[in-house]
Amino acid sequence: MQGSATNTSAAWDIYAKELIPLRFGYPLWGAEPDSRFGEVQLGDVGYLREGYFCFIFNAMSPADDPRNLHRGVPDDFEMFRPPNPVPVHRPNVITQYQLRSRNVRSSATSAQGTVATIAAGIRFTCTEETGALLVLKDPGHKTYLDCGRHIARYMQTHLPSWYEFAAERLGIDIEEKDLMFISGFTKTTVWGEAAFKAGAGNSELVLSAGAASPTPLMSGEIELARSHASDPLVIYRSGPPDRVPELERARDEKFDQCIFLNFYKMKRRIWRQVIRAAAGPHELPSSPDDETGSSPLTASVCTDSDGLGTVGP
Repeated sequence: MQGSATNTSAAWDIYAKELIPLRFGYPLWGAEPDSRFGEVQLGDVGYLREGYFCFIFNAMSPADDPRNLHRGVPDDFEMFRPPNPVPVHRPNVITQYQLRSRNVRSSATSAQGTVATIAAGIRFTCTEETGALLVLKDPGHKTYLDCGRHIARYMQTHLPSWYEFAAERLGIDIEEKDLMFISGFTKTTVWGEAAFKAGAGNSELVLSAGAASPTPLMSGEIELARSHASDPLVIYRSGPPDRVPELERARDEKFDQCIFLNFYKMKRRIWRQVIRAAAGPHELPSSPDDETGSSPLTASVCTDSDGLGTVGP
């Protein structure tokens, strides 16, 4: 179920802005795999649209790979083959079942009325203008490539042809700086998410715990509680819808839901600089020295998990 929005920032923008400071990567509003291309994979080239990652082709798979046959690949396609292609796996990088922006508070709710029909749960309250919430059933596992220099050089060589392929051949309304190379991701099994816009007061959301649920998400019962804001907005989603919540995870339940994304992007600037950030903005801020001519490409990185950021030549 989803709330409605009028005259407000998009839910996916609020959600990303509020959870980026947690430094797990770029928070995806659309965590579920694409119906045509499957789940997000290392080496995917694509772009963001309304909180979803949109796949174009995979740079680490051959041109005749089934995923690449859907849309094709650029004319001068060359696979990305790093010297050490083995990805790094970090299980359980997220173990808590809820991640909240700093301005979202939680409190337990009590069951009232008939126990069979009303269950206890957790009430989340946004105390400032905007906030975000992510609730998980299982831990989040991270996978990433630890070869940033090779990725940056590869993109510098091939980004112009990627853009020509996406914009001219496929007709995608996109700018060159929007294209990204997926270098890592964090995935889980079942999730619930919410974006809050409180306006002049507080907005609230209640997650109801079912009788057999270990956490407030597992029953799938989400309801909008009484709100004290003058123009409140809470937009919420949960998924995937085909996974029936149970007390213990089913054996065939896959960690294929991408909740955080790590990537490399590039844009043309007069001064060459590389920007590294644990979970920085997915676009560099505009500045007077931005050009679209023959100025060098610079990398905008959303990769590291250690929370350190540096700017240098």
